[in-house]
Amino acid sequence: MHVTDLAELPLPHDVLALCERGRAAGVTIWVVGGTVRDAALGLPLRDVDLASALLPGRVAALLPHGVVADLDPLLGTCTFPIDDCGVTRSVQHTTFRVEGQYGADRRPREVAFVADLDRDAPRRDFTVNALYLDPLARSIVDPSGGRADLARRRFRTIGEPVRRLVEDPLRILRAIRLEARTGLLPCPATTAALAQCAPLAGQLVPQRRFHEIDDLLDGRWAADGVRRLLDTAVLAWAVPWLATRFASVRRTLDSGSFLADHVARWLALAGGDHDVAMEVLAGLEAPRPLRRAVAAPRGRALVSGRDLVALGVEPGPGLGDLLREALRRIAARGVVERDAALAIVAKLVGERIKPDPDESR
Repeated sequence: MHVTDLAELPLPHDVLALCERGRAAGVTIWVVGGTVRDAALGLPLRDVDLASALLPGRVAALLPHGVVADLDPLLGTCTFPIDDCGVTRSVQHTTFRVEGQYGADRRPREVAFVADLDRDAPRRDFTVNALYLDPLARSIVDPSGGRADLARRRFRTIGEPVRRLVEDPLRILRAIRLEARTGLLPCPATTAALAQCAPLAGQLVPQRRFHEIDDLLDGRWAADGVRRLLDTAVLAWAVPWLATRFASVRRTLDSGSFLADHVARWLALAGGDHDVAMEVLAGLEAPRPLRRAVAAPRGRALVSGRDLVALGVEPGPGLGDLLREALRRIAARGVVERDAALAIVAKLVGERIKPDPDESR
């Protein structure tokens, strides 16, 4: 993937208007974080992150439309919606700050607001998320070497990797989500730290684990992200309900067909087993609409009992068992074409439902 010129980042009109009001007040408002990173990688704009020396109340007063969704004066954040050519995006402005140690709630116990972005940058998680773009001057400040890492298709923690992951264990899942969504690879030291700190992922509250993994599974490089979860043992701690399904997940990854359908990816993560997928989603306190979507059997439109009879299977209780196993394998592989589904059924009939060795463990 080509790394583009960061200075050419197109931004919504309301964001530029806020930056212009900031300049009129004598303050530069910088575009930061994933917004700059994704633009450099040619990825679509999602939400927008901003930062400056302005306190939240002052930012709210400068908003062109005056609508604030959330304001946290303790952490220095002001979140507001904007309209971007008919698409509503969330924008979050964070006041430059330095942080003390993190508490169990993942919030720093001490926060001090500062005027200098060079003091703000060290608190950020990864080098590629610490790029500061002045959209009016079209200038970039890169205090952590993020542009060089983008050019090398990699990312690093800012600071010693184990210390930064222990400081906030959510960074473990965020690092792997970053790989799944951008295709960037963690450097060797960061990869080693992910494996070393993997048990800490199990301490995160279920909803946070769900959010990170769900976003990971929606990424263009989701298969690489899941493989990283497996290779670092993070999956075993973050999603312990899958302890008996790792071989099935690896086989799905190795097949090279890790599914275009988001719901099917959750099924694949559970080894194609609807019951296991439902247990995982319940344990992670996933939203009910996703649970219902995953619970719905998939593949029924592709094959039926008549296909098994045509292949020589005798009608009876055994046919139903065979059909259920066929549907499970079709879902696990993310198959959407009837010919491919029939090939799975024919292979299964030939085995007379001998399960794959790894699946029986």
